[in-house]
Amino acid sequence: MDDLAFLLGGDAAQLERDYEEEAIQRLVNRARGLLAEAVSQDGVKPAELADRLNVNRSLVTRFFRSGQDMKVSTLALMARALGREWVLELTDRRDEQPGNAVSSQAIPIGWTTAPVPEVMPLVTVVPQWASCA
Repeated sequence: MDDLAFLLGGDAAQLERDYEEEAIQRLVNRARGLLAEAVSQDGVKPAELADRLNVNRSLVTRFFRSGQDMKVSTLALMARALGREWVLELTDRRDEQPGNAVSSQAIPIGWTTAPVPEVMPLVTVVPQWASCA
């Protein structure tokens, strides 16, 4: 029995990679990263962006520090507050191998990186398609 198995009280179960969750995280991180780039390019401070969105500054800061899922409406409002618009594209990748590792959090350049005390809950709703016919 190796050291890890001894510490765990037996052999550890093999964890399987969740490619669906990784795909969601890549998309969320990409969107958050694009918003962070816009904020950095424009030199917008958290308080200013919060004022534009009419929300508390902590919500804006938490948005950029969180790795959690987000609503499309939140992305649209953030982009509009930055004078930007989303352009979406759907690419056929059925022939490719499952994805790469998920990147880390996206925080605009110049913003502090102190930990956020509250954690936003992750709520993912997956529509159930009965029939497309």
